[in-house]
Amino acid sequence: MKKHLLFALGVLLAGTQLQAQTSVQKVLLEEHTGSWCGYCPDGHIIMDDVLNTYPNAIGVMVHNSDGMDISTGNTLSAFYVSGFPQATLNRQGDAVSRSIWMTSTSSMLSAGTTTVDVSFDSVLFNPTTRKLNVFVRASFTGNESGDIRFNGILVEDDITGSGSDYNQTNYYNSTSGHPMYGLGNPIVGYVHDKVARYYFGGAYGTAASLPTSIASGESFQKRYTYTVPASFDETKLSVIGMVSRYNGGSTADRPIINANSTSTITIVNYNVGIEEETYAFNAVYPNPTTGIVNIAPALEGLQLLTVTNMLGEIVLSKEVNMVAGSPFSIDLSDQPAGIYMLRVGSSTERIIKQ
Repeated sequence: MKKHLLFALGVLLAGTQLQAQTSVQKVLLEEHTGSWCGYCPDGHIIMDDVLNTYPNAIGVMVHNSDGMDISTGNTLSAFYVSGFPQATLNRQGDAVSRSIWMTSTSSMLSAGTTTVDVSFDSVLFNPTTRKLNVFVRASFTGNESGDIRFNGILVEDDITGSGSDYNQTNYYNSTSGHPMYGLGNPIVGYVHDKVARYYFGGAYGTAASLPTSIASGESFQKRYTYTVPASFDETKLSVIGMVSRYNGGSTADRPIINANSTSTITIVNYNVGIEEETYAFNAVYPNPTTGIVNIAPALEGLQLLTVTNMLGEIVLSKEVNMVAGSPFSIDLSDQPAGIYMLRVGSSTERIIKQ
């Protein structure tokens, strides 16, 4: 009787997962800024106003030509930006001036829904090795096709420094009534927030990190790893995850479909070597499935693959010669509907069988 109850629970959970859903649209504002830019403090104020007005807006500062710039940020600035401060909103075309950030965000959010939810299975940091492991998930509530990509941004708050690389040029020092009035020009010891420190998938996302044909109901996970420099304050870090398209060479061809952010970074002191193990899967699809499951491996070489049901019983076990970038398939057609766990090495992925 207990086994029957457990299996029924598994089917019920699967059914819950399969209910029709919609994905709430969020907007990522990437503000291009610099400590040398005298108008940029006004952009920082407007960015904060947008984020305080719209909880589904996410902000990040992409610095250029100062002590906080990064090569990926410079690539993005060169592609999207004609002046500073400007911001892209879900990268739907050229960067725009700060005067329309609020109205443009409102317009994009009014669309209401999109085709994918972005979330985090976990974000783990080892303070000993300074290794960061980010597990970002894309759960599709609509069909997608083409070159669809994962990406993520490591963000740091409360950054200060000395000299022109950090002291903020301020053209509003003499503008009565402005929040930056009387703070100096430059503002010495200016606190820089929401600074983009690293793009996990480069400027435009990780190629081939998602299938070229995706059905509503499918879910995928991507693992990013990064060794956090000692100069970064891990207590001030957060992560933005996103899913975007890569359709061509214009600024309108690489839009962000949806994004999300987390400030929850779990501090984990791993046993030696555990965090070094490469995650086994780049993608597992379709999921849910009616039988055939395709696996895009991240590992190389001969690996033991097992599939267990909700009772812990092994329903499939075999050795697979995995080649990164070469998907292979397993067949669960003979198994009843329910939830199954796919395991390779120490990596697991939940599969829903319809």
